[in-house]
Amino acid sequence: MPVNLAMAAMTVLEFVLWTVLAIVFWKKKLQRRFPYMSAYLALHVASSPVLILLLELQTYSWGKLVCYAAYFYVFYAYIPLPTRTAVRCSFQTSRSA
Repeated sequence: MPVNLAMAAMTVLEFVLWTVLAIVFWKKKLQRRFPYMSAYLALHVASSPVLILLLELQTYSWGKLVCYAAYFYVFYAYIPLPTRTAVRCSFQTSRSA
């Protein structure tokens, strides 16, 4: 199996597994108990197809410059969001106590 095909298969499989995890998470109504995990799952499931598309478009000659920059900014924009929210909320609860 070529390496590119294996990487593409693993990327799609990762998206499918995250989606299944999110569905199970919401079916069991765990979003009330773990709101930050719920937000992280929703963000990950929503951003994964965009990132996969941008990654695949980088293989074209016209996509190397545009799609690489878009992938970079989209990837690093969504990574710290749950962390920033959790830190801000924990700081607010500790100050109010």
